[in-house]
Amino acid sequence: ILAVGCVFSGLDGFGLPPLWSCSAQFIQVNIDPEHIAFNPPADLALLGDAELVISELLARAKNFKPSPKRKEWAQKLQRLNQEHRQRIINEAKRDWKKIHPAQLVLELKNLLRELDDFYAVLDGGNTCLWAGMLIDLPGERRGFFPTGMGTLGSGLPMAIGVKKAVGESAPVVILSGDGSFLYSLQEFETLLKYQLPIKVVIFNDSAWNMIRAGQVSFVGEVFGTELPPSDYAEVAKSYGCFGAKVKKKEEIAPALQSALSSDLPAVVDVDIDPDTIPDSLISFAMVEFEGAGFGMLDMLKSLLKGKIKLDIRLLNQLKYILKI
Repeated sequence: ILAVGCVFSGLDGFGLPPLWSCSAQFIQVNIDPEHIAFNPPADLALLGDAELVISELLARAKNFKPSPKRKEWAQKLQRLNQEHRQRIINEAKRDWKKIHPAQLVLELKNLLRELDDFYAVLDGGNTCLWAGMLIDLPGERRGFFPTGMGTLGSGLPMAIGVKKAVGESAPVVILSGDGSFLYSLQEFETLLKYQLPIKVVIFNDSAWNMIRAGQVSFVGEVFGTELPPSDYAEVAKSYGCFGAKVKKKEEIAPALQSALSSDLPAVVDVDIDPDTIPDSLISFAMVEFEGAGFGMLDMLKSLLKGKIKLDIRLLNQLKYILKI
């Protein structure tokens, strides 16, 4: 594994088992020696500038041809990724009582596709997983997320920096969970003061749902992770900004369009289904909750209590587990 400028963190399993193979060998390239072998050991450490090291590696790599097995492996990974993505899309397009979070991402994706240019900032837990799976950016350096930090509330401050850098050339859109939005909603005063028309789309499930989902799946009880139903569109309006509340999927596109057309900072607050969680959270849980003693009995209790919904969502999660 060639890791360039990379610090392995909780979001990618620290480069350690069980998420990573025990037989993996790491070539780690970094300009900062403290970031080499920070978590997984380095079988080969290269201290240097990424561009210089990669240029030299590419020059030498021209003399080598990848083996057929390597090509087959890469094709298998691409196929698994495409199958997973399509499974999520098919699930999201079903009729649900509440808005499927992936449906919100797809609606936003379709709308942003019509723009010549845009920048996306991610803020939150599950919200970032949904967006990372499904949203497509129009080029390099268009997506911003504090990778490895798990930082909540960084969206608005980060978006202010992005907007000041790009100016009026393109809209800046934040995809945020409701919990993460609560950390920095006061910055709407800053947005209005400096006339920064940043758009915030809130995935509002009235919960700290990355943690709640783990409680539901592995414990069968919910402790301190639910938030009261709130209308953050009204909060935005109280600052003199644009606000729209969405409770039905047919309201998503018009609300997003109105927000993007507004010259004001904007909030589109969308109520989503708290019982729909990204199955990639399972990979995260394998690392973060390792050794916590979760068992099948707790999951069965959760099913019997109705905490875990017995439907296509659970089936798709089981398919995901079997693949990993």
